[in-house]
Amino acid sequence: MEFWRRAIDALDFADLMQGFTKPVVFGFILATIGCYKGLTVRGGTQGVGRATTSAAVVGSVLIIVADAFLTKLSLYLSIKSSDARNPAVRMTAGRFLSDAQRICRYNHELAS
Repeated sequence: MEFWRRAIDALDFADLMQGFTKPVVFGFILATIGCYKGLTVRGGTQGVGRATTSAAVVGSVLIIVADAFLTKLSLYLSIKSSDARNPAVRMTAGRFLSDAQRICRYNHELAS
């Protein structure tokens, strides 16, 4: 139980958002390129091979570019939204959960 409490306390909201955003963007890039290359293929089986190779290369390059862009954007937003020199200001998942629990207890006491 102690491990989970400490793990949740260590999580930053920015880390969670980055972890949920990047896979969606990467999946969208791969799906879009794969569909485009697959729907515009010509030349039979050789064309399919060339389109597959082309889709893999273009997808890899775009994922690297998107990763760099999303990382820079994430760092910019995390610095912009909180003072990086003051860790007490940063929103952590643990603090968010403890605030939510405190609000629920307060509402329960009001209802009693």
